[in-house]
Amino acid sequence: ALEAHRGNTYSALQIVSLKSNRAIGFLKLEGNSGGIAINGRLAYVANGSHGIAVVDIYDLTIPRLLSRVATMDYASDLLILDDHLIVADRLAGLKVFQIQGESLQLTQTLPTAQAAIQIKPLQPPYFSISFKNGSSALYQWYNNKVITVELDAQ
Repeated sequence: ALEAHRGNTYSALQIVSLKSNRAIGFLKLEGNSGGIAINGRLAYVANGSHGIAVVDIYDLTIPRLLSRVATMDYASDLLILDDHLIVADRLAGLKVFQIQGESLQLTQTLPTAQAAIQIKPLQPPYFSISFKNGSSALYQWYNNKVITVELDAQ
């Protein structure tokens, strides 16, 4: 959810019960949030220019912001593969973090020709990245690294 407040835009993590279709938890976040990925009791939120928000969702009624992890540009989407978090960081390309409990350790930076904005999981181990100019590229998760898949143009 996004909310304008005195010229600033804030986003929020809202947890909704599928049984009652009512909000049961809420956490206000700074910035513009995009994708979300859940790993056990932790939720990782792509939080725009504020990087990645790491949120404890063990008690769904009271989500808690544990930390923020800085990215180089604008975290717009993310995906968990094995014990790694892949982040679309717009002009900074793709970032790969190893999940270590409540912290993240940067293990790979992969530049992209265009601004990476969305990650779409495909048949494992593949996923695609959509770019701001409307194009997309295919990637593979191999040996805890992201590898660009070259497609033959025939």
